[in-house]
Amino acid sequence: MSIHFARSIHAVLGVARDAPLEIKRAYRRNVLELYPDKNPGDAVAATVRFQQLQAAYESLCRQEEAGGEPQERQERKEGERKRKKQRKEKAWKEEDGSQRQRRDEDQWREKDDERRKKRQRKKQNIKASEEEEQE
Repeated sequence: MSIHFARSIHAVLGVARDAPLEIKRAYRRNVLELYPDKNPGDAVAATVRFQQLQAAYESLCRQEEAGGEPQERQERKEGERKRKKQRKEKAWKEEDGSQRQRRDEDQWREKDDERRKKRQRKKQNIKASEEEEQE
């Protein structure tokens, strides 16, 4: 059963958005006040408020276990990606042309060396398999 909140989840519990330590305390305090057996005059409304309270608490606990609210996690990841990209761009701008050229040449040489070694290993494997066949 899905509960729709007319107010924010934090407002249902009566806690601030930046007060994760208060969630459990506020939940226990509100449970005592909103428990349907303690409000016999309007049992239906008390039950609905109590269910909202339970759903809000469970939702906040799941969010806390997952590392915060989904939007906050997304913003954190985007911020990290942006900072990483900025660092790369800054490093790229700080390099002058000759440094870039040397780095590119070094990368090319490394790849070329890897290709050469790969060809040599292939030749050795072919020779070894031919020798085994002759024996």
